[in-house]
Amino acid sequence: VESQSADSTEAKRKAIFNAKIANLERIISNHEGERILIFFDYEAKPALGESDTEAEKVKKALNEFNDRLCEIEEFKSAEKTNGIFVADKADYTESHNLQMCNVIVNFSVTPDPLSMDQRIGRIFRLGQDNDVVIYSLADMSELEGYALAYYTRIGLLTSGSGDAIIIAGSNGESSVAVRCPACGKVTMMSKSDYKKAKEAAEKKEGVSALWCSAKDICREAGGKSLMNQIVVGKFVCSENPGHKLIRSATGEGYRCLAFNAGDTENGILCNDAQAGDRKLYCHPFCAFMHCKLKTGKLRNDMTCPIVDALREKGLQPTMPDAQNICKECKFREQGLCKCSLPLGKDQSDSSIIMKCSTCPYAQCTPMKPQIIEFDENWEAACPHEGCSGTLKQVTAHTFAAYIRGAWEFEHDQGESFCENLRKEADRVGIIRKILK
Repeated sequence: VESQSADSTEAKRKAIFNAKIANLERIISNHEGERILIFFDYEAKPALGESDTEAEKVKKALNEFNDRLCEIEEFKSAEKTNGIFVADKADYTESHNLQMCNVIVNFSVTPDPLSMDQRIGRIFRLGQDNDVVIYSLADMSELEGYALAYYTRIGLLTSGSGDAIIIAGSNGESSVAVRCPACGKVTMMSKSDYKKAKEAAEKKEGVSALWCSAKDICREAGGKSLMNQIVVGKFVCSENPGHKLIRSATGEGYRCLAFNAGDTENGILCNDAQAGDRKLYCHPFCAFMHCKLKTGKLRNDMTCPIVDALREKGLQPTMPDAQNICKECKFREQGLCKCSLPLGKDQSDSSIIMKCSTCPYAQCTPMKPQIIEFDENWEAACPHEGCSGTLKQVTAHTFAAYIRGAWEFEHDQGESFCENLRKEADRVGIIRKILK
């Protein structure tokens, strides 16, 4: 049954992609002499086993229009009047003024209304001489379809009001999204309501926190599970803008700070089960793979058996596995290994990174393995050596974090997902009247 289900999902995914490509080719043909800007949902998870991004797959599929595909500077050039630019994640909302273009195709629809508005803002700006045309291609049985219906309901893609941050409910300064780490349930509320809820909990139970008891798994430990605030955004140092904390290309967690120094995307920061996204730290196995002691030869032709296990194809030992390997390692017995890996069963991954952060053998650049802990204002000390700045959130995408979590948790369990979206749309109608 699982195999049949996987085959069915794969067949549907391919059919949807081919249908979108057919529509995209038709759109391109209808805009022969115009520049066309193509966007994607950059936070969507890639299909299992695929290495190409959706943007790369689209480029390969547009063989017929290969002569029109171009890079951003050529796209902006006066000579390239019929260029097609397939925007990657770095280009899709920032730094470019593209009013020479008036056609946008959302090959996939992101459930982040702020990002959708920023895309339109690339071309709908001073200097635009033509009507702006926006095409959005979406599988209406998936989250992108529901998001598109929501945007239609609130007029995000047609109003041109410039108030999308408020209208779309994605204003991070006034909204809070929280998630249960046990069952995955998410809730979004205003910051004032969030504060009141925490105050009520403190008055009743002595703890300023929100709790979840939605499912059995939440009630296993003490009858309830602590809900953590979640955030999707980019953090930049107040002293050095080059020091950034940004999401991974798959949207799964934050990239290792070494990425900005030209490293690969192998390092994804972990988050603490209790503190949520407020406490991020390097994955111990990633630290092992950048350790002078463990990657260097310990004796003769032998390397650390934990690193050897990590390099074995398909083998990803758990931390208890690694600790067991370490306990039985002959190099430790012989006193040849100087690693201070904690061997106690109760040691957490973050406590291991605390050891690595002060170890002289750590080779991560531009810094050693780190723990980054955000305060109530989503600020944290910049971890770069010698920097006295503060990591601060540049753009909050609270609604996007909430709606993705709500889809994963409840979209197949009754009407709660749709009901929440309808309520959000109704609130938008009230806000729109005030703005008008």
